[in-house]
Amino acid sequence: MAGAIYGGLLDNGFGSDQISVIDPSETAQEHAKSA
Repeated sequence: MAGAIYGGLLDNGFGSDQISVIDPSETAQEHAKSA
């Protein structure tokens, strides 16, 4: 579910800084996948 939120925020122009506030560990994993 965190992945879906991550993608949605990116679509809305949010950066990883805002996303990390929601779930740092999940964000790190998702960011590594998209890198």
